[in-house]
Amino acid sequence: MMKTPVPDDFRSPSQYRPTAESFDRRSVREAAKLLGRAKNPVILAGYGVHVSRAYDELERLAKRLRIPVATTQKAKGVFPENNLLALGVFGFAGSPRADATIFAPETDLILAIGTSLGEAATHAWDPRVVAGKKLLQIDVDPRELGKNYPVDVGLVGDARQVLTELNYQLERDGKWVDYDEVIGQRLLRVRAMRAMHPAVVDPKSMQDDSSPLKPQRVIAEMRAAMPDEAILFVDIGNVMAWAIHYFTVKEPGSFFINMGFGSMGHGVVAAIGGKLAAPHRPVVALVGDGAFAMNGMEIHTAVENDIPVVWVVMNNGGLGMVHVGATIQFKGKFNSSQFKKPMNIAKMAEALGALSFRAELPGEVEVAVKQAIASGRPSVVEVMVDPDAKPPMGMRLATLEKFFGNEQEGVDPLDCRPPKRPRFDPID
Repeated sequence: MMKTPVPDDFRSPSQYRPTAESFDRRSVREAAKLLGRAKNPVILAGYGVHVSRAYDELERLAKRLRIPVATTQKAKGVFPENNLLALGVFGFAGSPRADATIFAPETDLILAIGTSLGEAATHAWDPRVVAGKKLLQIDVDPRELGKNYPVDVGLVGDARQVLTELNYQLERDGKWVDYDEVIGQRLLRVRAMRAMHPAVVDPKSMQDDSSPLKPQRVIAEMRAAMPDEAILFVDIGNVMAWAIHYFTVKEPGSFFINMGFGSMGHGVVAAIGGKLAAPHRPVVALVGDGAFAMNGMEIHTAVENDIPVVWVVMNNGGLGMVHVGATIQFKGKFNSSQFKKPMNIAKMAEALGALSFRAELPGEVEVAVKQAIASGRPSVVEVMVDPDAKPPMGMRLATLEKFFGNEQEGVDPLDCRPPKRPRFDPID
């Protein structure tokens, strides 16, 4: 039976993966009215925007009404981060600009699209996300509406379909409603917030010339080396915080991170599937040496099948996020997260048949990544980074401290430095 030929039976995805297109006209009208009347609205875009490929519809809405856009971690890049209206990521490892704008008392409306407003995307369900604001929430799953925050208008439906109808409704309303004055004020506020609040915590670190390399510098060199259309897969650990915070995504659908179970090593393998799905786009994976130790052998799969993925491996000689947490929590009394014998990733990659590079000095990452992409071969770029570099998770530590009832006095929630006396490991 196992040798019996099986006839081809290829089916269109529409036959087994139908798109939800329902929407509530009354809710769309109410949402359009509130969006038009709000003085300082903000959009929080979630992964549902990517799933429905609602990039154009989101950008059309934001530009029409001059609404600044923040994203969740998984949705990073669904709105181009080099756009004037982009705030960056809100929540874990997010942008100070996004935090300041959403938490600002002047913000009077949040439009949440395709996000369940979970813990990582809301700073542990911080009440300031919705305090004094109207909340409009779009989700294909009606059970997600109002699950974590009460909504003023819930819009059930596919994000692309609902945003299309919302744009149409705003166009209809615009025939008798003058948006010009409110739009002008919104744009002034966007420019003011950009001037007052930086996109990243420590922009100077992206040009740091020290060695071992600062992860911020590595991210900056990767961005310079990668074409805008290149796809980046990010693994779990310190690398996810560095990438979420410092990597600028310029084209939608080019940034992927597994925020579900947080599976270490996922990015090593996901990049292979990504290259098979998008063979004409460069595909790069950013992983730590700890994650590489779990799934690094899959590089041999790419070598065997001539799949030209580029892996950038930040080697800090151990499990970086655990190391940072233990250092803060136990004041250096003990730390079992640093490897006694750090791995030589470049030699491992060479043994697996991949093209290998080792970057230790400023400028070497950019050169190596460019050469790796141009080679058309499975390639590994090992980067020696500072093991004591602290990822931008201070807000995360402060909010978890508050969430678990151990809020510290004097902790500024917009300060991304680690708090003084955390009593937990930052991994959850």
